[in-house]
Amino acid sequence: MLLAAFPAALSKDVEAVSATLAGAGRAETSGSLVPLRLGGEAIVIPYRVYFAPPSRLDEAEVPSTRALIRACVFTRHHQGHVRQANVGQLLRATAPWVVPYVVQLLGEYVVEIAEAISLHARVLETPPYKTFASDNAEYIARTTDRAISYWNIGYRDRFPDMETYPALRMLRALTPRLRAI
Repeated sequence: MLLAAFPAALSKDVEAVSATLAGAGRAETSGSLVPLRLGGEAIVIPYRVYFAPPSRLDEAEVPSTRALIRACVFTRHHQGHVRQANVGQLLRATAPWVVPYVVQLLGEYVVEIAEAISLHARVLETPPYKTFASDNAEYIARTTDRAISYWNIGYRDRFPDMETYPALRMLRALTPRLRAI
């Protein structure tokens, strides 16, 4: 199931990571995610996964590509603190296939994750992020709509000016020509 969530060139590494997760839970691809374009390929990332999170010992034993794949998978975890714990590794990565996993977090309800991403705001101005945003304009618009909804429902008191809400600031940095929020 995770093979569709990554470019085909990573299939052996994704299979290896999937094997380590077998029996530790399940992945679900249902939800609001749409097929995304990444380097000319269509991918569909899971909406949520229900695998047991890896221990630090496990991470130390995994080669870097596989560690990044695992981090991507766990940014889709059903528990927000697990998603937050894994996004930092992706923000330090240069592989273009980590981008959709970071961007998806900006359209979710955990403001602390958006705040963690905002500490690395410059990464959203790099070519892999700009290309992803350009190739997936509808997805970016949908993600922005979701971020606006979460701001309106849960964070309007904390961020009275919508432009200061971290997820929306990051989406604006990603796509400066995004329609006025």
